[in-house]
Amino acid sequence: MKILTNNHKKILHSTNFISCIVIILFLSTTSNFGQSRNTSIELHSEYRQGDIAVYGGFGQSVTNNDYFADCSSCRFNGGVNTSFTLGSEYYYYLSENFFFGGGLFYDYLSVSSSYRKIQSEMLEDYDNELVNLTYKHNSDLGFNTLNANAFAGLRFGERFFLKTGISLGVPLTSKFIHDMELMTKTTVLSDGQVVRVFMKDYKNGLATNPYKKNIQNSEYPDISIPAYWDIMTGFSFNITDYIAIVPQIQYSLALLPIATYQENLYIHKWQFRMELLITHYKKFN
Repeated sequence: MKILTNNHKKILHSTNFISCIVIILFLSTTSNFGQSRNTSIELHSEYRQGDIAVYGGFGQSVTNNDYFADCSSCRFNGGVNTSFTLGSEYYYYLSENFFFGGGLFYDYLSVSSSYRKIQSEMLEDYDNELVNLTYKHNSDLGFNTLNANAFAGLRFGERFFLKTGISLGVPLTSKFIHDMELMTKTTVLSDGQVVRVFMKDYKNGLATNPYKKNIQNSEYPDISIPAYWDIMTGFSFNITDYIAIVPQIQYSLALLPIATYQENLYIHKWQFRMELLITHYKKFN
């Protein structure tokens, strides 16, 4: 049996991407370092005590590892697909520039992959002649989780910030869909005759699609606790003295495998997020 390596290798170099964004943001904001806040808040002798934030994010989740489920010989190598997040956070300021905090968020991440395989099969309608048929295996793997995070960070001037932290979650649901598709539609027999070929289940009346069948559609087994190291950077754009819009980019490095029975299945993610920030000020005593 021959394996054709037509796997998902469209995975982005996420770490390099985030590093470039951080450098660009840092260079573009160095001129703001050390600037003082010139708003009516200072005139009233008030200081920034904390921020309440709600946000949504969208991006990609990525794995470079093999994964499988019921069919242990059907191994999918790497994968990439979408991820999105909804959550809220609270920032507490120990000084004008240093903060820490935590929050709760819902997270969805998924990866998709495929590979091709050539199998030798007998055609029962043609004297059991042995022919080579090409099959494509497709997979969709997805997870829904509820998470809590803790973080700390620094603000540089009025706009730019960096923060990092740890997030831990509880798995809610998962899915694993594995389909097999017949790519060979016709083949040539030893006598030169060209014939059409179909999936065996279709010929036996067990399927309605002549070229595709489902192998598995179920929850993914033995999901573990999602744990991530999060790195984030972004800008604050003030709407008023108390409300700001904060576009940001986050990269999350998986600290634990997503399934306990597959020790090497790590799913990382990056996201673009938009945050609504409401600041709470307090008067000096």
